[in-house]
Amino acid sequence: MAFLRGCGWKEQDGIGRGENQKTVKLRVTEPRPKGLGLGANISQSGKQQDLNGGKKKGFEKNTRVKILSGADRGLSGQIKSMDEDNSSCFVELDTNRRIVRVSQFSLEVIESKL
Repeated sequence: MAFLRGCGWKEQDGIGRGENQKTVKLRVTEPRPKGLGLGANISQSGKQQDLNGGKKKGFEKNTRVKILSGADRGLSGQIKSMDEDNSSCFVELDTNRRIVRVSQFSLEVIESKL
């Protein structure tokens, strides 16, 4: 897009020369989040919502989470620290107090037990 605009192209102008010049709708892609592979489903990881207000609940220290995929699938725990550069969290498991590194895209925020 930037290259075409630099050459004097405008969005209302068509692409092509002479009679074959047609106006087409642009397809603009959204960049994938860092660490999310090509086979991963964006819609699954992006729809975590808080039960109270419908707002997305973020990952923070001491947040309770459930692991959705990987070797520790189905287990729950508490976030102890985060690595935002690699989109991962260090989770202390409830079962054996072991700390594991899990991708944020494999976690789901859960309500803490009272």
